[in-house]
Order: sequence, then C-alpha cells, then structure tokens
Amino acid sequence: MKTSRFHSFRPAGFSPLTLAAALVAMPAAGMTAGAAGPVSVFAPASAAAVSLRVADETEDVLVMRDGRVLRGRVLEEGRDSVLFELSVEGIRSQVRYARADIDAIRRNVPVEKKDEAVPDRTDPGTGGRTERTPEAQTRRQRSFGARRVTRDDDVTRLYLIPMRGQFGTDVSYEPYAAMIEDIRTHDPDYLVFTINSADVAAEEPLDDLLTWARSRMGERSPDRSFDGSGALDMYRKIINIFRDELRDYPQIVWVHDSVGISSVLSLSWTDIYMKPTARFGGLGTSARNFMVVAHDQNMLGKYREAYVAWLKGFVEHSEHDLRLVDAMVRPEYRLSATWQGRAVKWALDASGEYIVDNSDSATVNFTARTAENFRISDGTAEDLDDLALLLGIREYRVVDGKAEQIIDRHITDWRRAFDRSVASLREVQKIQQFGTGGDQLQDLGRIRQELQKVLSAMKRYDAVDLRMQAEYGINTLFLEVMIEQIGEQIRALSQNRGGAGRGGRGGAGGMGTGG
Repeated sequence: MKTSRFHSFRPAGFSPLTLAAALVAMPAAGMTAGAAGPVSVFAPASAAAVSLRVADETEDVLVMRDGRVLRGRVLEEGRDSVLFELSVEGIRSQVRYARADIDAIRRNVPVEKKDEAVPDRTDPGTGGRTERTPEAQTRRQRSFGARRVTRDDDVTRLYLIPMRGQFGTDVSYEPYAAMIEDIRTHDPDYLVFTINSADVAAEEPLDDLLTWARSRMGERSPDRSFDGSGALDMYRKIINIFRDELRDYPQIVWVHDSVGISSVLSLSWTDIYMKPTARFGGLGTSARNFMVVAHDQNMLGKYREAYVAWLKGFVEHSEHDLRLVDAMVRPEYRLSATWQGRAVKWALDASGEYIVDNSDSATVNFTARTAENFRISDGTAEDLDDLALLLGIREYRVVDGKAEQIIDRHITDWRRAFDRSVASLREVQKIQQFGTGGDQLQDLGRIRQELQKVLSAMKRYDAVDLRMQAEYGINTLFLEVMIEQIGEQIRALSQNRGGAGRGGRGGAGGMGTGG
C-alpha cells in the first residue's frame, strides 16, 4: 500500500472562498474617505487580489509516469499536451508536457503550507528576528516524512551494500565475502542492496550466432564485451552469503537500474523497491547462450531447462512467482496477470486479465511503475528518505561501514589485473612472431613467465578468470597445461645445448589474443 507523504488539515466549515468574502465585506476600521493615518489591516481588497488569494489556497498537480509529482497550475489542456505553470520556491515557469507522459491530473488540491519561521522570544539577543542556529532549524523541521540523522542515537541503522557494474566481475564473490565481518561488527537493523547494473550487451539486437561470435573477437570496451549471465555458481555463492549466513538481518533490495542477469538475482529477495527511472528485465541476452547449442534441438532443450532451473533456484529464496523467470529469460513466452484480491496470478500466455507481454520474440521488461503495479516491487523511492518512509521508518542512520570501500578497491584491482593479463598475452604473441633477439631457450622462458602472470591473476580474481574465458577462450587448466609443456621444452633444451638456436616462436602453441 502506498502511503501519502502529504497531509492537509482544516477546521470544520473552513473554506478559502468564505474567508476571502468575509475579508472583502468587513468594513474598514478607523478609515473614512480622505482620512489620513495608517491603513487598516482590514481594508477592502480589490477583486483581483481576492481572486489571487483564493487561487493561492489551491493548486493543480501533475502525476507523471516516471514518478515525478509537479505542482502549479494547468493553463491550457489539449488532446496531446498540457501547458503547465510550475511553481518552485515562488518562481513560476511555463512548460508544455505530452499527454503520454502524464499519469493523472489532480485539480484544486489544497496548497501545503510551509512552516512559518517563529522567532525565539526567550533569547533577547535575537531582537525579535528569526533564530538561525542549527538547533532552531531542527525544531522547525516538518513533522511528517522520514529523515536521515548523523548522530549516534537509538535510531534505525541501514547498512548499504552496493551491487554496481558488471555482474560476474564488478559484482563478484570475493568482495561480498569480505563484508561479512564488517556487517556483523556494525550489527545494522537493515541490509539495503543498491543494485545499479545495466548490461549494455543485453540491449543489443539478437543476431545470428556467427555475427555474435565475430563481435566477441574484436577489441571492445570492457563494459560491452562481457555478458555475466553464465556465472551462475558465483551468484549462488553470493546469494548464500546473505540469504544463509546473514539471514538474521532484514534485507531490502533498492533497484536503481537493472538490465540483465541482475534482475533475476534481485528476485532472490522478497522486499524490492525501485527508483522512479529504474528498468527491470533485459534478459534477452540469455537467448545468445542458448544459440551455442541451437544446432541440436535435443541439446538445446536440456541446456535451456538446466539454465532456467538454476535461475529459479535463486528466486526460491523469496516469495516471487517462478513464472516470472520463464518470462524474463525465454522470449517465446508471453506473460499476463490476473488479480486475486491483493495477489497477482501470473500466466505464461495471454489468458490473464492484463497482458503484460504479448510478444513471442522478446523477453518481458518492467518499469518502476509496472513493477509496482504488479507487486514485483513494494514501492518507488527516489532517495533514502523515501525508502525509509516506505519501510515505516521516521529517523534512520546510514552505518559508516566498509562496503563502499571494499567494492571500489575490488573493481579497481581486478580491472588493473585484467589489463596486465591482456598485456602479457600480447607480449606472448609478440615473442611467438618475432622472438626476443635471444635464443630459443630465452624466448620460452619469457613466454612461460608471462603466462604465469596471467595464471596468477586468474586464480586470484574470479572476475579475471571469467573475462579471460569470455574474451580469449583461456581457462586456468589450459594455462597450467601450456606452462607445463613449455617447462618440458626448456628442460629438454637445457640438456641438449646444441638446440639453443632461434625459432622459439612456435614454442607456445600459436596462442592468439584477438588483438
């Protein structure tokens, strides 16, 4: 249930119009025509002034589809657009909005009165002026809504856990395992996961397998060359940290943006909230995974069922319907919904009362508004104050934990290690083609040294391991075998000093780097 943040109070029988009329009808006190002296506070008002006063008591409200609430006055209303006069801190401006962007128009809504600044009469030093000390400003704050405090009082404590960037690399097992001790040390009231992961590759059109494979071979930016939807075992370990090891802590997901595998993983939590501009879905990229075995229909069916079963295993931690996973991953499914009281019954066809996705060639996607309407999301929150209010919290404090620092360091370190590994592979390719200017034994030694650097980075960072497999088809077993073979060649050459001539360029098996 959405809770209104705005309240208006009026005494019984109160009306702005009757008040204005009473002021106009009231005779001027102590004033006669041509008399000199101070003007009475009850002097007759002009018709324009009365009209302005009445207008200022109410306003029109535009509720936008992106979650914004705009206050002011409707000046002109057409079939395709609305001319609206915005009023922000007394500054008025006219803006024309498209009808398609407006969810509702509310007219003559009572204007919310701002708190009056009351002088502190107990302090003679103020001279009747408004007191501007921080303490006085705090006393004048509104009595409704939620607010963040910094003092260490007995208020609700939130521990923010960022999940941003590439899933599988930036969002990896190691940094979240490193947070466990810090979370337990601070002992927060809520764990709040802020998910901001827009997989750009997930929005690309689905081409044939050959075109997709060729796009993998070229040099692309790090954020466009990796699809983390296959790192399912890593995601299982991440979910187990929070849903099993830290299950005693209430946990909330706040989606800033989610395009790709992050959307399904978000469904591992029951309580989901979203920013007004957030997207939720974008798993069309999973179809590319199926295309790898598309030539064999029997294998395709088995692979697809196994993959979807993995994803449903994540969602079984929560109360979300497992049919959402099918609709989000398999483009051939449609999706419709039927309301049963406050519950939503989902169907993977068009038999429901509301058609959510009627396409058999694209996976389903949600906006913040549609996710809330169909109870996937529990509410829409622009900032932490909004989120706290939706949780029924009036005052809260964000715990000064190490989560942000841990994530920043992880992202910097693994990307640096990956760049160095790519440089090592290019050095290997260069030695294979041109040598080092020394003998074969020296070339093989340099190649082994560079490959050992890559192997070390892959064993240290799951993110580097995944990216090396995705970009260059190299895994740790492949490198270990290659390094061992090179070692055998080095031992053989050392025993046979007569074979130390040039020609070491073929010693590493002709490994390419795609660059």
